[in-house]
Amino acid sequence: MKIPKIYLETTIFNFPFADDAPQYKADTLKLFSEIRLRRFESFASEYVLEELNKTTDENKRDRMKALISEYNVKTHVKVTKLADLLISTYKMVLFPIALLQTPYI
Repeated sequence: MKIPKIYLETTIFNFPFADDAPQYKADTLKLFSEIRLRRFESFASEYVLEELNKTTDENKRDRMKALISEYNVKTHVKVTKLADLLISTYKMVLFPIALLQTPYI
């Protein structure tokens, strides 16, 4: 049986340490458990690595980055021009709209 492939975006690496969001933490730890059991093959892009490296708390940054090797997350994902365009569009258009629609901002 073929193992399903999943893409892990940056926030997934934060949630295992999010004591202020217990449900997200629990769900993400369950996901990592499933990855460890090889129920999923996980990937992250160079953008995820760049974002993790921007974390100013060195201890947290190191713990998040350790998840990559601990769970064998493949990071050799090449970002295509189309993906880069979609990321740029999201950052410029969709993300600001989502912020404006969030009631607590």
